[in-house]
Amino acid sequence: QAALPASFGKAVIGPAGENRVPFACIVSQNRIAGRTGTGAVMGSKNLKAIIADGSAATFERDEAFKELQKEVTEFLRSHPMTGQILPTLGTANLVMTCAGRNIIPTRNFQKGHDRRTPELAGERMRDELLIRKDGCLSCPVKCGRHIRLGKGEGKGPEFETIGLLGNNLGIFDMQTVAELGELCDDLGMDTISMGGVLGFATELTERGLLNSELAWGRVEAYHEAIEATARRSGLGAELAEGTRALAKRRGGEEFAIQVKGLELPAYDPRGCFGQGLEYATNNRGGCHVRGSTMFLEATGPVSIDPHSTAGKPELVVFQQDMNAAVSSLVFCYFASYAVLPAFAFKLEASSAAYRLAMAAASRATGPALWLAMRMKNPAQLLWFEKFLSAAWGRRVGLGEFMRAGARIYNLERLYNLREGMSGSADTLPRRLLDEPTFPGAKAGVPLADMLRRYYRVRGWDSEGVPTPATLRRLAIRS
Repeated sequence: QAALPASFGKAVIGPAGENRVPFACIVSQNRIAGRTGTGAVMGSKNLKAIIADGSAATFERDEAFKELQKEVTEFLRSHPMTGQILPTLGTANLVMTCAGRNIIPTRNFQKGHDRRTPELAGERMRDELLIRKDGCLSCPVKCGRHIRLGKGEGKGPEFETIGLLGNNLGIFDMQTVAELGELCDDLGMDTISMGGVLGFATELTERGLLNSELAWGRVEAYHEAIEATARRSGLGAELAEGTRALAKRRGGEEFAIQVKGLELPAYDPRGCFGQGLEYATNNRGGCHVRGSTMFLEATGPVSIDPHSTAGKPELVVFQQDMNAAVSSLVFCYFASYAVLPAFAFKLEASSAAYRLAMAAASRATGPALWLAMRMKNPAQLLWFEKFLSAAWGRRVGLGEFMRAGARIYNLERLYNLREGMSGSADTLPRRLLDEPTFPGAKAGVPLADMLRRYYRVRGWDSEGVPTPATLRRLAIRS
């Protein structure tokens, strides 16, 4: 990037993309298109960089659109989540929340917390290392961090980087985690998948299934492994193929933490069952941003009983469809966190009123969402459909907006089915299904019961295939 004109927009790949590592990224400034190997796609086309420059307007905004943009921006800046928590602590605000909920990955998801996790808290980064906030172009939230790093400065780690390259690997020094994250960025690799692969490889080594120098907390060994992975050299040639391929070669599939070949992010679903269902059914596998159900179960201001299956199929379908629609607008999904009213962030979680409210929400979630997803609701309840209306020049209601999301999600499913994937891939690793991490629990995520209901809510048959009636409803040609 430094070799390209500073004024140009740019999207580039590093050595990992050139070597077609399946979790290589596309990098633009300090922001990363991190998951599913987009960098490897560029590398496969012998494409190193895309640059753009110009002054012509790409989208003519009328006064109504500008006024809506101003109104929503002011709202986001005033909301507790997008105006206070994320700007103040960044995504690392989740470290202590997830540790307290027992869902932050620890030693390849063997546990849900570590007594040293507070060393990696967002509050600590803010108080001891923060230089300034950072973020995407024109973003009013600025959830990125720019921190002191050794004798210089650099990018502060996101929560996922802290969770997978820090807590998961037994590394509890913020600067070290930041340096490993920066190394992945420079090489052009996803920190989530890299941390997941390293965690799995470390446990393989611990069990005698892999001969390597990897060990929990051994920073230099991890540093060398990251370099080797990007260049596909030595042990890195195996690590570069990802957790699923490594398990097929070395064993340990029951504790290989991946879904559909994609390593899981830093939310252990044994403490948020809906998120487990979301992982299992996501079209691209182990991803949290195709629904973020955990925000409504364990990491946000409300807690729809994280250890109950009631209403979770409906909740996951709603979240997945909403995300598909929002993402198609090229909106940051963090904006959707502001949908929850501000007063929800002021509720005292230990109060009787909060517990009663959450119990009522848990009971009502399934029936309410089942009804909502079948209504052709013309109301404009969110700003997303208002922006779409302004761009299209006609009114779009929430019902039409959500149907667009359902259509996208089903089209993705049909693509996967065409390419040979089946409903048998809608599952989780045995560790997450069978091994409990909570006192009194006899197992992990009770996926089977939720999955059957999920298929019915989706309008899919028992094999996970969209029915003809569903395709007609969504105007999808078979």
